[in-house]
Amino acid sequence: MFDWSSLDGIDFEGFDPSEVRSIVTNYVCSHCYATLVPFQVPNDRIYVIACSECGVSIEQIGAVSKNTVSIRYEQANREFKRVITNLKDLYPSIQHMSAIQHTPLREGETETGRNVRELGF
Repeated sequence: MFDWSSLDGIDFEGFDPSEVRSIVTNYVCSHCYATLVPFQVPNDRIYVIACSECGVSIEQIGAVSKNTVSIRYEQANREFKRVITNLKDLYPSIQHMSAIQHTPLREGETETGRNVRELGF
């Protein structure tokens, strides 16, 4: 559930019902890339859209398109492979890292959560 007290003292506009589906479908949290969740303002027709992990309204922290996140992940993956390739001569023990395979996401788990789990935290 959304913590309405997080909006105390903040002038927010909210989102019209016609905008909500498109925003939730095409955007993610700009802070952690988690999915967005709409909450209808009590006794009003506007919605607040918040991050499913941070719990903060996107009017406070912003949102980024899923396409942009996909591009960033692809760029990071290419950079990772380039760096690993360049370091193989210096650190033979990291050769196995170029073939890292992620475990499947668990139900309701984000990619960030999976990465943290894989690192052992």
